Amino acid sequence: MTDPGLTETELTEGLLAPGATESPALAALVDDVAILSTEQQEHVAALHGEDRWNVDAVTQQFTFTAPNGTALVCRAHLLGTAAPGPGSWLWGWVNANGFPDAFFERSEAVRVATAAPELIEPEVPLAAGLPLRLTLAAKAVTGIRAHYSAPVGGGTRVWLLIEHPDLVLPAPTVVRTLEAVRVTVESVQLTDHRAAVHAWARHRDVPAAAVEPEQDLAPATVAVRLQLSDGEVVVGFDEAGRIVNLRATARAAEDGPAEPGASPAAERPRGFLSRLLGRD
Repeated sequence: MTDPGLTETELTEGLLAPGATESPALAALVDDVAILSTEQQEHVAALHGEDRWNVDAVTQQFTFTAPNGTALVCRAHLLGTAAPGPGSWLWGWVNANGFPDAFFERSEAVRVATAAPELIEPEVPLAAGLPLRLTLAAKAVTGIRAHYSAPVGGGTRVWLLIEHPDLVLPAPTVVRTLEAVRVTVESVQLTDHRAAVHAWARHRDVPAAAVEPEQDLAPATVAVRLQLSDGEVVVGFDEAGRIVNLRATARAAEDGPAEPGASPAAERPRGFLSRLLGRD
């Protein structure tokens, strides 16, 4: 059963409860796409954070409707449901409910493609961080980058993968990269921080090189430089391999002054993805 002390945030972010464990296979999949997923979800939120949503399981369509009535119709894939009543996550391939096979075939593909027990068991006890971590694993397996978590009544949430050409990420920039790394560290439990950064660079085709950390990155003992089209982000790691510092340098735009060198990312309030995650 679900711990009655779990909050909605604990069930929609990817932080494990203190002392909680998960399979190494699941942890590796989470690390592989965590930063990319954060960047992707912020991009979707920037485009559709104020929109209404609707999902039609029969037609496998997820629709964003803007305040002006403009609609974007995406293809939807049911991953699973997180229900506080039974206190469990139920995978879509179990919870078919007469829906077309195509609606939940991606969740079935996740089960077939991995040995992680959490992705194979039809029903998993609900715990802090679990729904998002299973969704991240599904992204790693399927290659679909965007998701939506929607309340469907009684405290239950449905988790979907969604795809549309308009949701594809633009080229990475210093500001978006810096923010994606920061928000990920705050909201998703990473097992191997360095692997997560290198995985993001691989997914985004960004050169990543080991460099000696300069004094302004203390207490970092090693660092990785991410070379972007508009500058660079240097990620510092401590002796345990955890991200402990970031430094960003953005080149001047052709028609404007250079970005600040130390920290070009603007401050954003915590929970800025709440609309996209369906929390309000």
